[in-house]
Amino acid sequence: MFDKLKGNSPSSNDAPAQPRPAPSPAPSFSTESPGSRSSSSETGNILSKDVSITGKIKLTGDISIDGNVDGEITTKGVVTINQNAVIKAIIKAGTIVVHGKIQGNLEATDRIELLRTSEIVGDIKAAVLKVDAGAVFVGSSEIGKTSLNSSKPVAAPEKKVASAPTANPAQA
Repeated sequence: MFDKLKGNSPSSNDAPAQPRPAPSPAPSFSTESPGSRSSSSETGNILSKDVSITGKIKLTGDISIDGNVDGEITTKGVVTINQNAVIKAIIKAGTIVVHGKIQGNLEATDRIELLRTSEIVGDIKAAVLKVDAGAVFVGSSEIGKTSLNSSKPVAAPEKKVASAPTANPAQA
């Protein structure tokens, strides 16, 4: 009843090849650590302008903040406080770059940069401090490696008091 047509069988070499769908690419994972980025503009974590956090933020990488934080921020990486950010917090980081407003103390093991749009009310401790013209800073600062390496002041060396020779009555 039905005749086989030449070329319609799957084993025929005359049939045109059907295009195969391209395989989906395998997911890529970066083995790069957060501190080894090639560009300082890249960041690992972002708090956008519509985010408001009250409490402690602890991380190991970099963070860029555009929103509001009330509490504490701790990282070994870079904390960037952008121009629209409003921060009432203690910040401890490797590097702190400020474009916005901070009310609180800053402590950096490497450096703190106060850019022209920044406003800081609080104390600063850092190995290096860079302040651009136009930045506002109200507080005290401790700059240099020694301020970060010791938690208590170095004691003055002991003074040795020389005693005057005493006369021996047996020699007189």
